[in-house]
Amino acid sequence: MQTERTLSRFERTMQLWLSRLEPRNDEDMARPPADGGWCIGQVCDHVLVAGAVILDQVQLCIDGEAEEVGFRWKPALICAYGSIPPMRIRVPRVPALEAAARPATLTKSEALAGFGAFAARTRALVEPAAAAPRNLKRPHPIVGHFNAAQWFRFNEMHLRHHLRQLARLR
Repeated sequence: MQTERTLSRFERTMQLWLSRLEPRNDEDMARPPADGGWCIGQVCDHVLVAGAVILDQVQLCIDGEAEEVGFRWKPALICAYGSIPPMRIRVPRVPALEAAARPATLTKSEALAGFGAFAARTRALVEPAAAAPRNLKRPHPIVGHFNAAQWFRFNEMHLRHHLRQLARLR
């Protein structure tokens, strides 16, 4: 089952996040990088807020609150590739993503608690996502329409994509 493999990869990616946050303290979490980008605490908030939006899309597909859309190349290729391209991406302004575009600065304890809740919610959706109809899809602002299983896979890809950003901040 593809979603089971995705969950296994999610668990490995989550462990990488937790291991990279472990040596940090609240000062590290809030220290702005030299290039003026997000600090570690803001990256964590972005990942958690965007992850909640992604999991909301999984749930909406499961609940049938999606449209019937046939095969589309772009989302299929992203999922087949298994990764978001290794580049900085500017997502267009979308109301549901406004909070993710302007992240708060989380403390280490807030980030760890958030990742725990995020992981629990992800685990709870693995079986329903696998069982959801493949033709019921919700739009992504850049990629196109994903079904529940594809959104579930994108959740892990997004988490892994931001590990690169976290590595730049070390």
